[in-house]
Amino acid sequence: MGTNNFYDPDHQGSLYLFRTPAGEVLYYSNSFSAGDVPDERISWVEFDILMNPQILFVIVAVFSYFIAGMPKKYYKDYRSEFPKGSKDKAEKARFLHILTKLTVIALLVLYFFPVLGPFFVKGIYLMVLAPALMVASVVLSKTVYAGKKAAIPNDVTNHSQKKEENQEEG
Repeated sequence: MGTNNFYDPDHQGSLYLFRTPAGEVLYYSNSFSAGDVPDERISWVEFDILMNPQILFVIVAVFSYFIAGMPKKYYKDYRSEFPKGSKDKAEKARFLHILTKLTVIALLVLYFFPVLGPFFVKGIYLMVLAPALMVASVVLSKTVYAGKKAAIPNDVTNHSQKKEENQEEG
């Protein structure tokens, strides 16, 4: 019996589901009045790739890693534009790094606690949401740090280029 067979907002009841890489822990309660006929059914599915907790965990873990790493990657690229003595002038876009951490936390919460009120987070939602959030992280990080690169004063970059040219000549 699937979890959706037991949770219907028209009836009184509750559903608690905790998803782990080892499996799912399900607790539900439901009550029907004497005149209601419950619509439960039994079905057997040998392997459902869209709802498999292990596969979903791998997807969430891999995309969370990349989501969290995008701002760091683009920050390092931005910081490399500064000369060695001025690397401390490279400022992080703190809101971006905090936003990606919150995004990773939200993705993990949706994985571990898939029931949010009447909404059930199916595996396909995570399989679509995780790559979409990664693409958003890439685009936002690239845009923010490209703007920061463009705002670097020319005297800082020219000074570093002259210094490198002098070292090559010497």
